[in-house]
Amino acid sequence: MELVAVPVPAGARYDGRAIYFSDVIVKKGSPFQRFADLRGSVWAYNEPRSHSGYNVVRAHLSSLFERSGFFGKAIESGAHTTSLQMILDGRVDGAAIDSTVLEWVLSHHTDFSQRIRVIETFGPSPIPPWVISSRVPETDRKRLRKLFLQMDEDPMGRSFLSGGQMARFVSASDTDYDPIRIMARAAEQVTLEAL
Repeated sequence: MELVAVPVPAGARYDGRAIYFSDVIVKKGSPFQRFADLRGSVWAYNEPRSHSGYNVVRAHLSSLFERSGFFGKAIESGAHTTSLQMILDGRVDGAAIDSTVLEWVLSHHTDFSQRIRVIETFGPSPIPPWVISSRVPETDRKRLRKLFLQMDEDPMGRSFLSGGQMARFVSASDTDYDPIRIMARAAEQVTLEAL
């Protein structure tokens, strides 16, 4: 695989950078006011390969010297949107949701914002990159990269970006993802009590 480009989310919280956050959400009427209040709760995570929904939480727990037993139960939901629905249904108490996913969901389901609360935010983290197989001919990879990097200069390109709540694409290098590698190493120290 080879990096093509990385998206820069639209919105003030991203400050024009290729970053995103993990928003810890709970149901609006719940007693949880901060992450620490979730000790012993039922937690949802999307899947074990996820940075925003799984590893960043484990890295945070590691920084608190919590190695296991923080949550009463942890349930693999399969997707951020499923974790959100499980909170709304009262099946779990909280989850960490990719901020770009949460913003997209809330823009399409405005009633959800009246039913959930963000009680903590982890990050920023480098945003997931767009990649391409190195088997694609180099000329095609270069052309595609150029199209992405110039997308915000074209009216139709800006329209597509806007629809995805993105401002533009920028270049990135492998070392830009070192913070995620550091968090992944910290996360290895923590186990979640999965059902």
